[in-house]
Amino acid sequence: MALTPGPSAPPRLLGLDKVEHFAAFAVLAILARGAWPDIRAWGIGIALLLYGSVIEIAQASPVLMRSASAADLVADLLGIAAGLGAMWLWNQMASQYETAPREAGPFQSGLSKTD
Repeated sequence: MALTPGPSAPPRLLGLDKVEHFAAFAVLAILARGAWPDIRAWGIGIALLLYGSVIEIAQASPVLMRSASAADLVADLLGIAAGLGAMWLWNQMASQYETAPREAGPFQSGLSKTD
């Protein structure tokens, strides 16, 4: 939808369009971080920011009859930061859960009830 031809809406500083940009790039960041956990978060962030920049540059083309917006790019950046931050928080909570001491049951300790 980002590159579909059509008249551009008048620019709004804080409108539904910016919320959509924020949400879309937050989801993209979460999915990218989940799909490629070995890639550093800043690498994913830069790649997604470049993707958002390419979209805005393409929208500036007169063929599409759309307009580029720096505010859209800022919303993309904030969404990327929120998505990567959410994944960092998720990973922190998951690692604490995995390292929490657990009470060993009879099958985990290697002892049976008859020992």
